[in-house]
Amino acid sequence: MTRSRASAKAAGHNLERSQADYWAVCLNDERIDIRPRNGAKDRGDIGGIYLPHGGRLVIECKD
Repeated sequence: MTRSRASAKAAGHNLERSQADYWAVCLNDERIDIRPRNGAKDRGDIGGIYLPHGGRLVIECKD
């Protein structure tokens, strides 16, 4: 199966959405969501995850 650019982008977005929703439910934190795109200055796909010791976590997703 070959992928077009559009199908690859859609698959990536679907993975990001499912992961953001999963972590928001598991950690009971509605601040967890997909981060806006910033081109070359992109800082990850999912943000808003705060660790118990006070740090922050950003997730980069690949499909």
